[in-house]
Amino acid sequence: MCVHAVCVCERMQGRQTEREIGLEGPPASDHTSSLTHSHPLSPTLTHPPTHPPTHPLALLPRESRSFCSRPTCSLVKSINRAQPRTASSQSACPRTKSRIFIMDWLIGVADEYVLDSAYASLPHPVGEWFAPRDNQIRQIVSLWLILTLGGTALYFIGAGTNYYFFFDQETKKNPKYLKNQIAREIYLSLESLPWTAVVTVPWFFFELRGYSKLYDTVTTWWEIPVQLLGFLAFTDCFVYWIHRGFHHPAVYPWLHKPHHVWKVTTPFAAIAFHYLDGYGQSIPYHVYVYLFPMWKPLYLALFVFVQLWTISIHDGVYLSNDGVLLSAAHHNVHHLEFNYNYGQYTTLWDRIGGSYKKPVNEYKNEMFFDKLRRRKAAAATAAAAAAGAIDKVRNSTETSPLTTNKRAEGAAGVRQPPETLPQTKKRREGSGGGAGKATKPAVVGGDH
Repeated sequence: MCVHAVCVCERMQGRQTEREIGLEGPPASDHTSSLTHSHPLSPTLTHPPTHPPTHPLALLPRESRSFCSRPTCSLVKSINRAQPRTASSQSACPRTKSRIFIMDWLIGVADEYVLDSAYASLPHPVGEWFAPRDNQIRQIVSLWLILTLGGTALYFIGAGTNYYFFFDQETKKNPKYLKNQIAREIYLSLESLPWTAVVTVPWFFFELRGYSKLYDTVTTWWEIPVQLLGFLAFTDCFVYWIHRGFHHPAVYPWLHKPHHVWKVTTPFAAIAFHYLDGYGQSIPYHVYVYLFPMWKPLYLALFVFVQLWTISIHDGVYLSNDGVLLSAAHHNVHHLEFNYNYGQYTTLWDRIGGSYKKPVNEYKNEMFFDKLRRRKAAAATAAAAAAGAIDKVRNSTETSPLTTNKRAEGAAGVRQPPETLPQTKKRREGSGGGAGKATKPAVVGGDH
């Protein structure tokens, strides 16, 4: 969008004439009509033009009159500052990046599809004041909205998916599982998220304004793995020490203890903590991009990865007994025994700091695939027992005298007419009465 404007700017900075860059000056009649005395900068003009100079961007096509995002383009920046965007001019121009600093693509998408129309709907004069995208207050508000709403969406999508597909529902039978625990975890998470966004916004704001070492274009293939490993190593180290510091008696009761209420965790406990607790442990992620260069999409992808990783170490799903990666089994020991396994991704700093403890019981009895095999075997045993019981009942039914007689009658072709209820009752009474009559005369005859 800014190509033409930058071209004009660079050529003018190269001190080429208007004719060389294709900009025509004012009509000759305007010049000649105002010549009265000598002008110190021109031997041919006796007086400067009386009309205002032509704006260099005004000669460009309308679709090219956008705000230049090149930080080195000082002339265009000064021109942009001299001509602020109004609501009408903003609607006429295509949406582009910030006029001075490179806008983050995420907030750019939010502006394009949601925030521009939302701010335009605000009452006058607030709507016009929020109209320019480079308004710093607007950027702060936009970042807070994105962090709060985006963080909430990521929390429910990640934790909800994990809960319904991986979380072991048998965990709820643990005596340390609290009453209404999931509802309480969600409540604390939603209560903390807006405040966590408030204290986190300054980091993203200064990243947005160009003070970090984030950049947009990858030039060599090896940048990605180097930055990935560097980010993980840097944050793994400092998150360990910050987390361990939060267990100090001076800050633990009011800062970190709310997160340790959950002795048996669920995926929804991942961010169920005091907002300063979550903010403090996120500081290394922000500091890294102010110290080391990083490709912007990789940075955003790693932020999402960190949230999903945090959910995974609280879900109680023990996938591996690896001694290097810090798994949910290690973090379960941390919640149960308090002073062990502070790490984030690996056990390296726990081993260095003397706080590592192997999750022996979890490895022995609670491994995810072992539990699946045991449950599968138990289900197969139960199915076999049920099938055996059914066969036993069927065999006993087939060998009963009634069943045998019916089979014999069917084989002989004899079919007895069905008896009615009175006939059956009469037959039973007759058989019983005959037995009584045969016995009674013998007793009477004995008396005589």
